[in-house]
Amino acid sequence: MQEIDRQIPLLTRRHRLLQNTVLVIYGAISIFLINMFAIALTVVIGSDVAATFALLLFLLGTGVLLLGVFLTTVEVQMSHRAICYEVGRIAML
Repeated sequence: MQEIDRQIPLLTRRHRLLQNTVLVIYGAISIFLINMFAIALTVVIGSDVAATFALLLFLLGTGVLLLGVFLTTVEVQMSHRAICYEVGRIAML
C-alpha cells in the first residue's frame, strides 16, 4: 500500500505532463496550419502587413513547438527515473 501511495502522485503528475505536452504540440500544428493560410493570403494580397503577420505566426508556431519538445524531454527524464527506481528496487529483492 505504501508503494501505491508513493507511485500514484507521480503517475498523476506524469499523466498531466503528457496531456499538456500533447495539447501544446497540437497547438503548434494548428498554428502552422493557420500560418499556411496566412502565407496564401499574403501572396494573394501582396501586403507587407500580411507578410509580417505570417512571419509572426510562424515564429509563434516554432516557439510553441519548442515548448512541446521541452515538455517531452522533461517527461522522458521522469520516466527514466521511475524505471531506474523500479529496477533498483526489484534488484534488491
